[in-house]
Amino acid sequence: MDIGSQLIQHGRETQVFCKGENKQGDAAPLPRKHLFFVDGMLAILIILVILGHCMMPGYPSWYFGLHTWIYSFHMAVFFFISGLLVGYTCPVQCSWKEIWMYLGRRLWKFGLPFVLLGLPLCVVIVISRGGDTTAVLQSSLRLFLDTMASPVIYLWFVVVLMEFYILTVLLLRINQWTIPLALAISLWLYYHPLPRLLCLHAFSNHLLFFLLGLLVSQHFEQLKKIPVWFLTPSVFLFLFHTFRPLAEPMRLVVQISAICMFVLLGYILAKCSFIQPYCSILARCCYEIYLFQMVFLHLLWHFLGWFPMAGTIRFIVFLALSLPCAILPSIAIAHNRVYRQIIGNKREAKCA
Repeated sequence: MDIGSQLIQHGRETQVFCKGENKQGDAAPLPRKHLFFVDGMLAILIILVILGHCMMPGYPSWYFGLHTWIYSFHMAVFFFISGLLVGYTCPVQCSWKEIWMYLGRRLWKFGLPFVLLGLPLCVVIVISRGGDTTAVLQSSLRLFLDTMASPVIYLWFVVVLMEFYILTVLLLRINQWTIPLALAISLWLYYHPLPRLLCLHAFSNHLLFFLLGLLVSQHFEQLKKIPVWFLTPSVFLFLFHTFRPLAEPMRLVVQISAICMFVLLGYILAKCSFIQPYCSILARCCYEIYLFQMVFLHLLWHFLGWFPMAGTIRFIVFLALSLPCAILPSIAIAHNRVYRQIIGNKREAKCA
């Protein structure tokens, strides 16, 4: 998900830094090609995320079907992409000091907005619902201990992603067998999740897909030789699920097929020269869009409340305006110089 910091773009390449290969003995760049197919995947997913977060009071029944369909697969694909990008760019050949610096920058990038955005949102939401000081303190505590039970549920993704970053550094530095072993454990956790504390329940549900992305990143050069049309059967399975939803025991099959289908869609979009630049813009700013979209969606919903519209009409107008109103301001924030300086989103950082 974090393509803005994961893929450090220099023309059409990404640079990953490793120790002791330049004249100064610090770090030398190893060029990695930009994964344009990932841009297309992220662009589609961030649009689906926004549409899935439009569940405002009085939503029509038909929207619930769209919401359920999106939530049956989209986070699995997101975490697969996150694992792919982290594994593709993580500086495993650096010294431990440089790796911990890399990890610290990533945690700062995710943790600081989580606190600066999450706490004020908790306060505003609780007060708007008539809560007192005690309720504000309780909701703020839940934000850190059980984000999915807090007023800003959607920030759970940030917590789990930080946990995955820490896990990745350990897995990639031990030996080549740690990821297959972790995959076996993640499959067990998928059906026997951990408690909700610190979002460990969501961690369990999505660890499998993150590790699949890591595994693909390790064998990416070999896998990209496989013709992409081999993924075509996944499209038919996913379409079957779309029109005739599969039962809960088949949820993993649906999510795996969705990952394959999105990879195929990503390659198709990467070949479309008139669409690909817009996909890259959305991909570079997808973290900021995810962070701020709920703020702009709620502002839009309350703004439309000033106009005399029936409930269904208001929701249709809201749904139509949701994408530009959530995406455009978030992109503006992502390119704001002050914001970039605060979170340290610099393209030339070592080991990033």
